[in-house]
Amino acid sequence: MEVALQTTQKYGLQGLDLLCCGIFGHIELLLVAAQKLSRPDLREMALQRATCVVARAEQTGGYQLFPNLPNYVFSPSFFQGTAGIGYELLRLAYPEILPSVLLLESRGMALS
Repeated sequence: MEVALQTTQKYGLQGLDLLCCGIFGHIELLLVAAQKLSRPDLREMALQRATCVVARAEQTGGYQLFPNLPNYVFSPSFFQGTAGIGYELLRLAYPEILPSVLLLESRGMALS
């Protein structure tokens, strides 16, 4: 876990904005580590990174989903598109309710 955290911290916001294998995957790693290791500093780092990526997407006109295409090219898919980004942003807000899809977690949720 420590090697993964060090690598994630080293590369910061480099790469594509994907949940499966990009920046939002790194954000998920930080969030899971914060939960499992009782490290609120890692959750704060995840929130800061997500805030930076969202701000960058607003400035550039979209998320970077493809390596050789402009940011305005849209993909609604989950693991490699905006649905996954949206889910991860919701998970950052409600980590105790929403499961980690990258860990294949499931949680029974009752609607009130």
